[in-house]
Amino acid sequence: MSGSEIFVISLFDMSMMAVFIHGMLTEYKTSGKRKILYIVGGSVTIALNSVLAINQPVSHIGATIIFFAAFMLYVSKFEDLNRIYKTILFLFISVVLFVVQAIVMLLLSLIFKNFAMSFEYGLFAQTLGLLLVYLMSKYMSFSKIFVYLYRKNIVFSVVVFNLYVIQYGLSMSLFSAPQDFLEMGTEVFLLYVMALITNMFLVKEGIAETALHEKVQFYDTYIPIIKNVMREVRKKQHDYNSQVNVMKTLRDSLKGDKKEVVESYVKEIENENIWVELLNLNNDVLIALLYSKYISAKEKGVDLKFKIRNNYFESVYSDYKIVEMYGILIDNAIEAVEGKADDKKVNIEMEFDGKNNKLKVENPSEFVSLKEFHKFFEPGYSRKKGKNRGLGLDKLKEILKEKNGTISYMYDNTFNSVVFELQHS
Repeated sequence: MSGSEIFVISLFDMSMMAVFIHGMLTEYKTSGKRKILYIVGGSVTIALNSVLAINQPVSHIGATIIFFAAFMLYVSKFEDLNRIYKTILFLFISVVLFVVQAIVMLLLSLIFKNFAMSFEYGLFAQTLGLLLVYLMSKYMSFSKIFVYLYRKNIVFSVVVFNLYVIQYGLSMSLFSAPQDFLEMGTEVFLLYVMALITNMFLVKEGIAETALHEKVQFYDTYIPIIKNVMREVRKKQHDYNSQVNVMKTLRDSLKGDKKEVVESYVKEIENENIWVELLNLNNDVLIALLYSKYISAKEKGVDLKFKIRNNYFESVYSDYKIVEMYGILIDNAIEAVEGKADDKKVNIEMEFDGKNNKLKVENPSEFVSLKEFHKFFEPGYSRKKGKNRGLGLDKLKEILKEKNGTISYMYDNTFNSVVFELQHS
């Protein structure tokens, strides 16, 4: 193909990459000017490379380098991933695009007996490929793949690299001998599908192993410490209760201003003693979690209030999962108010309705529409910009599904606050 024809074909390649980028990084916004510069600039450079290259394999290698450089420039302002995981994202998208284009080529070769690697057929194939990529990015949950990148999942990264190496070997064969590649297309496609299935199995096993390791580490590290701390806290709380009772007795024996001073002092220290609420719980791990969140909030100037009406906490979820779920919801609420000038408070209520455990977390907020509430559960979405954008609610929802737990949410117009409530057995 001529340089101008390769330029046109490359426009489709760059456009498909851009569509996939925004399909996965749903919160990444770029200007129309930047998109045009990326697509046209990349295509021009690839076309020049094809004209100057001494043969097809060299041209393909050069195009890959240009493709990668253009990609990195395009996502340079996306701060949630470092360069390594942006590279993994590039490899993943490249693999998916290769599969899409290979499928389209194989279908066209079956439909048209005279199908060849010509500009006309290439233009037709690229048009179908772009349409397919658009539909995939719109209706398939590719944004969930972003979770593995954001959490720096090593297994996922290794598998993607493995698939890319296979894909690149096949693409080099395609450029070296395109007609031979088409003739053995079915065999190549089956080989690639087998590699894909094998690697997805490795991903599944790796994720399960990582989760098990995290759980074991949690229990081995924290449970003994928590039990020791709780024994000490309960002992001190007993001493504290005795001292408060003595002061109350003293208060009752006084009159006038002295009685009011002592009564005010007793109320103040009772309000500041969160253990009065937390020790109503019978779950040491949950007590430790809530206390750690209280300390974290206090350091950020956030007033965390507890109301515990679930003294005998039992759940079908493990302590490890409870810590994950409750921690995500409380952390989000603290993060939502820590940057406010005033009204930096979070209210936490726990109760049991006879069937389900309930956790309600409420924090002041400007108005939130139902549409934006739904967006909260998209991977990577946050109202706050920067690197500390959470994926927590998406993960929380997945954990709840394991044992039929639910999460509800609303905006309270009376108190101008956001309310999230978990229900689970």
